[in-house]
Amino acid sequence: ICAAKKVEIAGYIPFSKKVSESIVQTIPYAELHNDIVSESIKNIWNRTIT
Repeated sequence: ICAAKKVEIAGYIPFSKKVSESIVQTIPYAELHNDIVSESIKNIWNRTIT
């Protein structure tokens, strides 16, 4: 759908069951975990703010 509408995708974040844990604790995932998901989130954030 994005390609058809020429919408740029910022990146991909792998699925993790740990997301609900960070939501319940109200702590951003990237602060709570150090894994591929948090690295993906940080990379997308860094690309969007520059």
